[in-house]
Amino acid sequence: MLLDKGAGLFDFSGRQIAEVTLSHILYHLERLADKSGGTVEDYSSTISGVLFDRWEDRLLLVNVGDGMILAQGSCGSRILAMPCESSEGCCVTTTRNACVVATAKVMTVDGLDSVLICSDGAWRHLFEGTGLGPEAAALLSGEDWCGLAAYLDGQNCQDDCSFIALSLKQM
Repeated sequence: MLLDKGAGLFDFSGRQIAEVTLSHILYHLERLADKSGGTVEDYSSTISGVLFDRWEDRLLLVNVGDGMILAQGSCGSRILAMPCESSEGCCVTTTRNACVVATAKVMTVDGLDSVLICSDGAWRHLFEGTGLGPEAAALLSGEDWCGLAAYLDGQNCQDDCSFIALSLKQM
């Protein structure tokens, strides 16, 4: 969806980006549910996405659920999109008014070298207290994605423990 329609979203507000993205996803989930004879809730999921506009040096971010989007650059590591607050259950694509709690925004890439989308299993193993653990921080700052994958594999995570990395330095 972001590759096909994302270029038109860069001029939208965060709330509008979330509304359009979630509406598009729900439309396709409802069609899938109709075909399978199930309910749309059968296809509930979290989403995290990043679209890089290399001509304008900007990012479009969308995050709904318990994933996290991180960035690494000259300012060190920083969180671009926090997981949704989940004390009453995790917000997902089929949650009513999910666009209200979604993180969606456009930002410049100034000072950023890479962006990382992490599943909840992955980011939970990268952090110690309120910050990145020293080993995770070193792997991120060095953009050692193979090392990060090996580090996460060694954590014996019972949940999905995946990430997607985008290096902005080579763009």
